[in-house]
Amino acid sequence: MSTEEIVTIAVGKLLNWVAVLVASYFWLVINHIKKDIDGVASNVREVKADVEELEEIVTCLKITVGKLQQQIDDYINTLR
Repeated sequence: MSTEEIVTIAVGKLLNWVAVLVASYFWLVINHIKKDIDGVASNVREVKADVEELEEIVTCLKITVGKLQQQIDDYINTLR
């Protein structure tokens, strides 16, 4: 084997390793982004559930305040 052939083989193997490393890097980045997106989606689901619960509480409070207002109005009308 001549020196040129050895260098050609070595450069070819080096390029193969560089290609594998670059592909691995992009795979890791894409995988990390996917995990971040999944985390955000999970947080959105949690917040949505919390908002729905708060909406139920607000509705109950509105009903309670309405009942109290009616009782106050009835009491005021009985005083007249």
